[in-house]
Amino acid sequence: MSNLEEVISAISENHMQTSILFSALVYDAALTFPMEIKFIWQRKFGTVGQVNDSNLKLNDSN
Repeated sequence: MSNLEEVISAISENHMQTSILFSALVYDAALTFPMEIKFIWQRKFGTVGQVNDSNLKLNDSN
């Protein structure tokens, strides 16, 4: 394998890993986005929409 082929292979592998990581981050954001909107809405307008506060608390068990 020539140096050029090795460089192209490394770039291709890095691109694939970056694409997978980006896809995972976008998917995670899509899953959490609706809950964040409810959290912001409740904090701004009170309990409009009767959002369950137990689902909105951050992990502050310290």
